[in-house]
Amino acid sequence: MQSHDNPLVSVTIPSYKAAHFDLCLQSAIRQTYRNIEILISDNCPTDDIKNIVDRYGDDRVSYRRSNASPLDNFLSSLFLGRGSLIKPLFDDDRLHETCIEKMVSVALQQGMLSQSNPRATLIFSASQVVDENDLALAERRIADRNCAIDQAAMVRKFITLDNQVGEFSTVMFARDELIRMSAYGLIRIGDNVLKGLGDVVFFTNLLQQGYAYYLNDILSFFRKSVTHSSNSNYQSNKDFIDEIVSWFDLYVSYYQEGLISRDELIATERRATMTYNYWKDRYGSDLTCMFNQYLDIIHFARNNTDDKLLAYVRQNVLPSAAMIAKSHSSTAMLWGTVKDLWRLLRS
Repeated sequence: MQSHDNPLVSVTIPSYKAAHFDLCLQSAIRQTYRNIEILISDNCPTDDIKNIVDRYGDDRVSYRRSNASPLDNFLSSLFLGRGSLIKPLFDDDRLHETCIEKMVSVALQQGMLSQSNPRATLIFSASQVVDENDLALAERRIADRNCAIDQAAMVRKFITLDNQVGEFSTVMFARDELIRMSAYGLIRIGDNVLKGLGDVVFFTNLLQQGYAYYLNDILSFFRKSVTHSSNSNYQSNKDFIDEIVSWFDLYVSYYQEGLISRDELIATERRATMTYNYWKDRYGSDLTCMFNQYLDIIHFARNNTDDKLLAYVRQNVLPSAAMIAKSHSSTAMLWGTVKDLWRLLRS
């Protein structure tokens, strides 16, 4: 049931790994905010996750089997929700029991469900990094108090300090923002689909229409382990090089879209070089080729005007961006259709 002061929240859980899924699902079910639906999109190769779901008799929990890739499963899961607000949750993370209650309160205070400007279009919180045994490893805080952060400030945090928001498990946003963009539009900057940094691009795009609001309470717990399968674990993620190279693409794409200046683009060389030096022995010539193309753009930027630089960039798209955009072109078209169907079904 939806109302202005008690909006339905869709907790979307794209699932693959079963090891910590029970704790993940419990954390959603035990939320103090009760007007939620919990949508599980399962592409686990076994029935382990389904068996866990079947143990719970909560009618707010819905389950579906998915044969999609992990990225497609995540993106499609977002579009399943009927709620005005979307709360993603990954299968080995968990939420503090007051997470949704506090985020909904902020969403209403900051006009997230209105069409007013300015308004919050992204809410996120401090988070706790834990190991496979739930032992605390680190706290992640972007500030020492609750605060609003506009797109320009957030972009500068991304290019100098890495992903300061965190994983999708720590955010909330309005369903209307999904309607505004097709599924692959969520992770597209200009002409580049950056699947390796889908979270950073997603957050950047959400802030096109508003600002982020940060809660300085630990409301989510991100599980980090060197042993389990995870996109953040280079040992188990065969596409981890995409994440590395996507940072090079992101800097250039931010410049193309006018989100950073030419001087700020040039300044990214220091961090990009550190990233390259750290990973070059592992990824060899593939990484070196892509890094050198990024350096060509930086060197051109030092000696030319913005007009010439933009023209040069258009003619010298980084190879990773070109390959990713090509590989996803048909999928992007498919999700444009899914978006239109979803709009009709949920209107």
